[in-house]
Amino acid sequence: MKEERESINSNSDEHIDLYKSIVDASPIGYAILKIIVDDDITPCDYEFLTVNAAFEVATGLVRKELLGKRVSDLSFETVNNEFDLFQFYR
Repeated sequence: MKEERESINSNSDEHIDLYKSIVDASPIGYAILKIIVDDDITPCDYEFLTVNAAFEVATGLVRKELLGKRVSDLSFETVNNEFDLFQFYR
């Protein structure tokens, strides 16, 4: 039974790696964010966990500068004016 669980976990890791490689290579912009909620459990902000290269191109933002930051931390003067990131995620 233990060997079976280890095999499942190993397969899961392989699937995650495959998924990440597909998303990273995608021409469509992707960002994975953690939802930040207020005391009423209402989403009020978002923290960047990862983005792909197409997201960087679409928004003009740089992955290394985004990771761990919240959408509210961004200076929207530096963001592509045609794309309102905070409104999009709200």
